[in-house]
Amino acid sequence: MVFSELAEIASIRSHDYKFNIVGIFDPLTDKKNFLDLQVINDLKKAPVFDACLVTSLSDAQELFALLNKNIAPEIIYVPSILGINRN
Repeated sequence: MVFSELAEIASIRSHDYKFNIVGIFDPLTDKKNFLDLQVINDLKKAPVFDACLVTSLSDAQELFALLNKNIAPEIIYVPSILGINRN
């Protein structure tokens, strides 16, 4: 599940910088909104975006693998606390 404390922190901190969060991607949910943001469960239906931040605490490696197959790896950002293997 991507609805984690990291997602909340990213949402709060985004107000201090000049970027917009266009949505939260979670392929396993049917929720439509979280933190007043659109929840997207199909990357093909996502609005245009420049970067992707992994915030899932429970299945981060699997989510990273899915993202890595579908979007450019250089725009996927992962907090080191998640211990993602990028290989």
